[in-house]
Amino acid sequence: DGRVSLRLEAAETRRALGDREGATRLYQKVLDEEEANTAAVLESCRQLNGLLEAAGRTEDQLDVLERLAEHEPEPKEQRVVLGRAARLAESTGQVQRALRFWRKRIDEDSEDIEALSETINILRRQQSWEPLVEVLSARSQAPVPTRQSREDLVFVAKLRAEKLEDTDGAIATWIEVTEKFGDEDESTNALADLYAQTSQWQEYAALLDGAAERDSERVSGVLARLGEVCRDQLSEPDRAVDFFRRALRVKPGQETALTGLKKMLDEDGERRPLVCEPLSHAYEAIAAWDRLLEILEPRLEVAGTAAAKARLLRETASIQEKHLSNTTDALRS
Repeated sequence: DGRVSLRLEAAETRRALGDREGATRLYQKVLDEEEANTAAVLESCRQLNGLLEAAGRTEDQLDVLERLAEHEPEPKEQRVVLGRAARLAESTGQVQRALRFWRKRIDEDSEDIEALSETINILRRQQSWEPLVEVLSARSQAPVPTRQSREDLVFVAKLRAEKLEDTDGAIATWIEVTEKFGDEDESTNALADLYAQTSQWQEYAALLDGAAERDSERVSGVLARLGEVCRDQLSEPDRAVDFFRRALRVKPGQETALTGLKKMLDEDGERRPLVCEPLSHAYEAIAAWDRLLEILEPRLEVAGTAAAKARLLRETASIQEKHLSNTTDALRS
């Protein structure tokens, strides 16, 4: 220990006098001493890092940084050292060494966003697909913005399908995308292609059926909201009826459209002829028999001819008998 202390003191003196080469040799000798304690190693590494950088001795500096990281007691400082070493290694073309430094940081903290991101950048440039999938998956689980997380999972799904020929893995990842972030055309189309490639026709049909239902829900909802705006804000009731009717054509059970037309039926006698037909057809389509019977009077009012009214009464009796088990009212009708 005495020899180590003397060499440290001599190295500091040489450095203070501007003898960088002499100081470098002495600090290096301290590192070569088996008896050197942690404090001596840390001090020598820290001083050598600056001296070697100034001298442009990159390879030696990398060795020192690696040793400094091994002995650095503070996790935050260790992260800084490993990051510096990784970037220095990559700048000299030592890609695997750079990846090793970043991996050490990830092993210490699986949510180290900087280390994950730098590793991803290197692996993408190297086209190392399997390890890239692993690190992308890890970053998608880390505390990153939702958009970034989704982009990472989508990239994983595409890599598995296109580069690794792992169809099952790609399907599982696309399903994870939809479960976490909702269904979008991109994920639906990708899953449909993968199901078709693997002849999973039941899954294919269920996927497209669900997509069609979601689309009808979205489109009908937009049309119904347009109807409300035309009725309540723009004072354009005819356009409102048209939008409500279109919404019910897409999805007969669209409740906003049903409620909107029923309100107009109750409050706007002038437009009853326009409202009765789409409303009654929608009620029939969703088997809302009670609600259909509730609008019998306005339907009779707009029926016009005696024959049309008689037909409505016969239909009403049939509905009561078949669907509502109300024989008495059926006979009355």
